Amino acid sequence: MAQPPPPSRTPFTRISSDPALSDVYDKLSSSASQTDQNTAAIAQQQAKTQTTVTNLQKAIADLQGLPANNKTSVLGVRFVTLSAYMLPTDHTIIFLIGTAAVCTLPNCRLVPGQTFAVKCDAASGAAVTLNSQGTETVDGAAANTISLAAGKAIQLQSDGQNWIILSRIV
Repeated sequence: MAQPPPPSRTPFTRISSDPALSDVYDKLSSSASQTDQNTAAIAQQQAKTQTTVTNLQKAIADLQGLPANNKTSVLGVRFVTLSAYMLPTDHTIIFLIGTAAVCTLPNCRLVPGQTFAVKCDAASGAAVTLNSQGTETVDGAAANTISLAAGKAIQLQSDGQNWIILSRIV
């Protein structure tokens, strides 16, 4: 919500023709004007920030298919800008990267039955390589052979021993 503009200031009244006081008057007037401008700029920036937060909450809700007013819709989605470990508490990681990155999957023995989604943002222009823990495989292949190009995504599920690909966006 935008804040109302600051009240206009009553100009300082010169009560003396003394040059030293005149200089002080000019500095006070200039300072008051600058304060008003700064206050207005801060109020505008606060409004823009609130709009950005609201838009991000709606985007995350859209990604998860939940109502925009559902505050829990932000849980489990993480945006990262470099290589990252997928945590057992994550559901989705979206890579916003400019250079190649690695997504290390959690130990599948610790998250049996759990599903995870990994997406490489379309604007990133770089690829994300999946990495598993130890000898775990993804659909029988070594995980580090699976790479997601910009705009691509994959959904995986742990069977308690290895990873199974549920879907890919290619």
